[in-house]
Amino acid sequence: MKLRSKKQPLQYLLDSCSMQGRRQSQEDAFLITRGPFGDIIGLVADGVGGYAHGEFASQTVKDVFENTFAQMDQFDSVESYIRKTMYVAVTMLMQRSMGDSSYKEACTTVSGFIITRKNLLYVFNVGDSRVYRFRNSELERLTVDHSYVQELIDSGRISEDAAFDHPDKNEVTNVLCSSLTGLRIDVETVGEVMQGDLILASTDGVHDYIRDSEIQSFIAGYKGNESLAKALCELAYERRSYDNITAITCQRII
Repeated sequence: MKLRSKKQPLQYLLDSCSMQGRRQSQEDAFLITRGPFGDIIGLVADGVGGYAHGEFASQTVKDVFENTFAQMDQFDSVESYIRKTMYVAVTMLMQRSMGDSSYKEACTTVSGFIITRKNLLYVFNVGDSRVYRFRNSELERLTVDHSYVQELIDSGRISEDAAFDHPDKNEVTNVLCSSLTGLRIDVETVGEVMQGDLILASTDGVHDYIRDSEIQSFIAGYKGNESLAKALCELAYERRSYDNITAITCQRII
């Protein structure tokens, strides 16, 4: 006689929403999925506006992570996997630009997270998309923007509050493109994901139009039947977001 094992309940709820919004094209891409051994990856990528083929750049980095995530265990560490996968994406952009010079300025931001099967959280960032953690009714930003306005904040010239309305808040200082020169990839080990924690990643079409304090209050009080990611995107659109709008969430429920 063979006992049938009971199916274990899922520890995490995954959710996503992406809207073209008021832009003429969709240059955001996102990924949120489980690997074969229970690891989770989520990322958002925002093709840089004003340059050619931003949608190709964002889709490329999304595809590279999606196609390699099942082999993460073959790398020395999670950080090594993240960095080397970023380099693969740069190589693919470089190869495309060699065949077509119009792709030389194809650039994208990319921010995301990996949760291992042991519930350890890693975050990574290039550009000004973001990753947040909501825990015990408090929202914490886990990534630091690579932007001109962030440099003003770091130097003490403006406050976080003033940054929200700054005319140059869309000016990024670091992006993923067809060159490794000057590329900065932030990777951080955050720690254990606790029961009830919610991880949020968003492109600036969301957080440039909803302050962090408002996102915190919105999540804390949200009791809607539709997805939280969709509700955040719709709120950003209502706030007259003129960008593509993307949000993904991952919540540990047990």
